[in-house]
Amino acid sequence: MKEKLKTLLLTVLVVTSLLFSLGIWSITPQYEAIDGPQFASNVAISDPSFERSLHNVLGPRSIYLHRGEDKHQVLFPGQSGYETGMELLTLATFFDIKLETSFQDAEWRKLTGDGPSLQFDFDAVVPITLLNESELLHFTSRLEPFMNVKTFYLYPNGGNEFRAVFVANADMIYSANVVLPRDPFNRLFEAEKSAPLYKLYGSSLLRHFYLPIKRPKVYSYSLDVNRVIDTERLVDSFFLDKSLTRRVVEREGSEIVTDGNRVVRIDKLGQLIQYRNLSLEETRFNQLEEDTGITNSLDFANAHGGFMGTVMIHQVRTIRPSEMVGRQFEFRPNVEGLSVIGDLSSVAVQVVNNDVAAMRRSPLMTGAKPVRGPLIETLSGSEVIELVERNALLKTSRVTDVYQAYLMGDERRNHAQLRPVWVVEQAGDYREAIFDAVTGEELRTEEGMIRGLE
Repeated sequence: MKEKLKTLLLTVLVVTSLLFSLGIWSITPQYEAIDGPQFASNVAISDPSFERSLHNVLGPRSIYLHRGEDKHQVLFPGQSGYETGMELLTLATFFDIKLETSFQDAEWRKLTGDGPSLQFDFDAVVPITLLNESELLHFTSRLEPFMNVKTFYLYPNGGNEFRAVFVANADMIYSANVVLPRDPFNRLFEAEKSAPLYKLYGSSLLRHFYLPIKRPKVYSYSLDVNRVIDTERLVDSFFLDKSLTRRVVEREGSEIVTDGNRVVRIDKLGQLIQYRNLSLEETRFNQLEEDTGITNSLDFANAHGGFMGTVMIHQVRTIRPSEMVGRQFEFRPNVEGLSVIGDLSSVAVQVVNNDVAAMRRSPLMTGAKPVRGPLIETLSGSEVIELVERNALLKTSRVTDVYQAYLMGDERRNHAQLRPVWVVEQAGDYREAIFDAVTGEELRTEEGMIRGLE
């Protein structure tokens, strides 16, 4: 009897083992949870009308006309002269691009001082390959993936021959030959001969900016604010499996959602959402790899809410290879050629090793058609320089950029006011100052908080 019981028990164990083995071998593991994308939308939140392409966001922030005799003019997006300058690029063919070793400060001063020449100034360091792929520029020669540009100059070189000089930093300057009809180039300078004049500040290729000689006038605006993204759906879109997330409410009222690898924080008003990928923090950025940061950041923003209206890309901090850090981009709305800055208007994406490490955005999205208010006279360039010189935290010799923008205020009854401001960016410690463009009041405290629009 005992022998029969042992035999029966052994048989049951063997059969059970075989069934378990069969189950293991017949199940296909879900590799996408490990090797797949870092995010996946559980609920569709994107709308094709909210998506933007590289061609939409890569346009220059401004176009400079260097007339010679140290006379400079600036064209902004939306102006007819700017559109004419961009049309010039569709007529131009760039070839024989190569590393430039002779173009330094002396050559730059001669080029911008003597004229005529055009300067296309971008708001981010952009791979030249992206400009070619997005058809903003047309190259016939082979392009290397590490060729980047922040600004480039276009100037006549005899007949229909032109030269172009592309500048990203001191170690990354390229030149190219250009075929371009001379007549459209001349017509642009003739059509804009009455545009306001700007003064050059700074004396080096990498440390200079242009400011208006006379007080410029800009319109005030207000924007419609539409809650077009459901907050819960937006939060869910950051996680591969919503069932693995847990929620924590902090003392001040903000809420944290996490699955252990990703963290999303929603402020207590539900106006600001911050995303972090913990696995990418402290990762080093390899400058020698092909740069896909702009493409990946745009794809990520499109997948998590998208945009309304005209959007242009801005690089928050300029990276140097020795620093080995990631980069942060902001996608900023554009009104009358000026960027709209502020947490409720900008979508900020941090990229490390070409992967998205963090994003800050609001589920509030502004309407595409701003309401124009009265015309406002703003501070001239010399007055802005006085503000910089009086500021203990800024040094004129280290300022890398000064530009006018609109600062978006808090939402009030589905509207937000746009306030004209001057933005000053300083190299080294990446300090930024924001001044009211009318009164000169500083609107950013030392802690980095924006004030003045309560």
